[in-house]
Amino acid sequence: MAIYVKGSGKNKKYIAKGTIPLGGHTYQNYHRVMVGATNKKDAQAMELEFKKSFSLEKSVTKKKSYTLKEFIDFYDSEKNRQIKSSTKQSNFYISKFYIPLFDVEIHRITSEQIKKILDEKIESGLEESYVNKALEYITKIFNFGLKKGIILANPAQKVERYRNPDALVKEMKFYTPAEFKKFIQFFPKERNESLDYVCYVVVNCLYFLGLRINECLALKREDINIEKATVRVNKTVFRNVDGHSYLVTSPKTKNSIRTILIPTALLGILEEYLEWFDNLYGINSKCFLFGIDHPIHPKNIRKRVKKSAIAAGLPTIRLHDFRHSHASLLANSGMPINAIASRLGHTISECQKTYIHLFNESEKRLVDAIDQEFKGDLSI
Repeated sequence: MAIYVKGSGKNKKYIAKGTIPLGGHTYQNYHRVMVGATNKKDAQAMELEFKKSFSLEKSVTKKKSYTLKEFIDFYDSEKNRQIKSSTKQSNFYISKFYIPLFDVEIHRITSEQIKKILDEKIESGLEESYVNKALEYITKIFNFGLKKGIILANPAQKVERYRNPDALVKEMKFYTPAEFKKFIQFFPKERNESLDYVCYVVVNCLYFLGLRINECLALKREDINIEKATVRVNKTVFRNVDGHSYLVTSPKTKNSIRTILIPTALLGILEEYLEWFDNLYGINSKCFLFGIDHPIHPKNIRKRVKKSAIAAGLPTIRLHDFRHSHASLLANSGMPINAIASRLGHTISECQKTYIHLFNESEKRLVDAIDQEFKGDLSI
């Protein structure tokens, strides 16, 4: 379908042109003036209403009538080779939002039904950004239905994105160096409790390397070079994708592929860990650094983080917040943003967008340097 303009001024007209699938290989062409439309958006809305005026029951008599669940499965199979595992994982969880509509035929689903489900998610306290992702997902599903000629209109397009202009900006959580020192003292790390010990090393890697948790859990023994004090990051772990408990894939972005230096504070911890790890049965260079034959599950780490935070009298932070803690440490040590972005596997623009508020102290140092240079000089 397409909208084009004919004439100008008072004679300006918006004209819609397109086809409507009537089942099988039959299509209905249309070429109509959208009477009353004053802009392109109005014309598009009027075109959708016009298309809805056709009997959908008649238009799909020769086509399969899909339930939402059937069509989501069809979409997933068609897009299987075109989307990253991270997107598949996200789609897997988001699709469960629409379980109440799974058995409803897709041409009978209304914008009101979609909005009701998403409104309930907002009322339950779910973040607007996540609910908007669910809206984007169902919009893609119905757009795919339009492309395949299964439906005539996308009901999700009538549902507006969620935005609360009065909402407070969520403050980023992280541990300062002093807080991390206190926190790690309460973290269990006895070697005879192997899972405790592994989780202890993981948390230190998250804090001192700024890795994403799934990058950290994807590390193999061969990725650590103690002699050069480097860690190679070139893969990530995704869970519950395509029926697999986990998949190891390429990282989130090309910038995520990097080799970073290990600070001295972590190097000693890793040296001791590898001495223990290399003596375990069946170890080789291809083994997962944290889990051997398969990566450990993040829930094991979260459990110990929560327990240790409570014992230390500190707020519990997410595993991803240890990455934020690393960024905060670097930013407030006066490190340039391009160097921080490279270490974190970000672009500079991504790093600025995510962490710009952390550079306040660094900026103050810049101003202090200027003030110091011109201290007592009032001649300018």
